[in-house]
Amino acid sequence: MSKSPQNTGSKIEDSQTRRSGFTLSNLPIKHRLPLIIGTILLSIILISIWASYRAVKDSALEVGRQRLSSLTQQLALQLQQSVPLILGRTYTVANDTAIHAFLQSPSSITRAGAVAVLQEFSSAKDPNSLQVELLSA
Repeated sequence: MSKSPQNTGSKIEDSQTRRSGFTLSNLPIKHRLPLIIGTILLSIILISIWASYRAVKDSALEVGRQRLSSLTQQLALQLQQSVPLILGRTYTVANDTAIHAFLQSPSSITRAGAVAVLQEFSSAKDPNSLQVELLSA
């Protein structure tokens, strides 16, 4: 059995057209041009959106850093100002005669005087106070 040249030629053309598939060169210029322009415009829009996102993100992070720095400075200043006040109050209460009397001879009478002096550190008068303990050396 021999193959005819006509039959072989048509098979070659069919396989070439099937292999080429979809390409822009197969489309007429009136369809290619809008696709190319649309692709370029879409690329420009996506790049602009990405650049805007980066700029807004960087700006937001910078503002956050500035606010955190400011808040840290305010908190440090507040603590710096409150420490001498707390130390002064603690020193005053520690040198009170009722406290000395309770530590020298613990009894219910001297205890009442010591508790009255330590009420200055109660949470109603001092919201920063968590717990006060009276210890003897």
